[in-house]
Amino acid sequence: MKRALVLGGTGTVGRAVVAELACHEVEVVFSYHANAELAAELTRRHGSRAVALDARSSGAVSDVVSGAGAI
Repeated sequence: MKRALVLGGTGTVGRAVVAELACHEVEVVFSYHANAELAAELTRRHGSRAVALDARSSGAVSDVVSGAGAI
């Protein structure tokens, strides 16, 4: 199975990307910053995985990329 990491998955463009990838049976891991409620809705709707991320921290970004697995 293919896997994708979408940074900013709860934004307008990110939501569309998550939905489109999920329609093509891609395992999606996406990040969100503050909207945990929307992130939870997207995980339920698309079977994706959400990861909280403050992109201002380079260490946090590295951790998310490392934790996403082989992409």
